[in-house]
Amino acid sequence: MIHANSGELIRHYAAVRSRLYGSEPPKAPRLRIVAALPSPPAEEPIQAPLPKRRPHEYLFVTRTAYKHSGPRWQHASADVIIAEVCSKHRVSIAEIKGKTRNKAIVAARFEAYALLQEHLGYSLEMIGRTMGGKEHTGVMHGIRVYKARLDTVC
Repeated sequence: MIHANSGELIRHYAAVRSRLYGSEPPKAPRLRIVAALPSPPAEEPIQAPLPKRRPHEYLFVTRTAYKHSGPRWQHASADVIIAEVCSKHRVSIAEIKGKTRNKAIVAARFEAYALLQEHLGYSLEMIGRTMGGKEHTGVMHGIRVYKARLDTVC
């Protein structure tokens, strides 16, 4: 049924309502507010501590960087791994999850990709979501570059 104008449409819906509900439509339930909900606390962004590092310590990664940290990563979460990488490279979590293409930040981001995959078993898509909405192909490229750097350094 096609209606030519809004008047016909209004009459049509009035007829449908009268067929459904009888002569008068049901009354809306009355709601009573018992107490106002408290507003959620404002979340502060997670900031990794930034230790003092020499410039050559955060440009490239070596295999020995996490050699003795097996048990430490065993029960780690993604936030812990990202915070550790940020701390090591002296970058903020917002930078590592952002779109910045600075060489030092990209190196930290690629390391975080590889550690999330290796220690938590995250899929490429899950790593991308965790790291601020990155594509799975970019994550795959980052892991490949990180592992190539490890092979050339060691």
